[in-house]
Amino acid sequence: MLGHLFETIGVLLSVSICTLHGESRGCGYITMHDQETALRAKDQLNGNTLDGRQIQIHTTRPNVASRPQRLRSFRRRGFSDGWDTPDWR
Repeated sequence: MLGHLFETIGVLLSVSICTLHGESRGCGYITMHDQETALRAKDQLNGNTLDGRQIQIHTTRPNVASRPQRLRSFRRRGFSDGWDTPDWR
């Protein structure tokens, strides 16, 4: 039902509804074909009502691959995990 609503705006890539014990939690994720279509869907559908509930649309930023976070060592407090120990020591 949610997917059909967004398909009226443009090409829909995926729909994921958040559930708990098989019932909707009232939130979900929609992936549109491109950013322009997503923004148009947000402008046109935000605040509309679906099944008696008001739709609130928030945009997200795409995941950016980043280097893995390294654990810090806290030498001042007596804890060192060895991750940030320089090789020259």
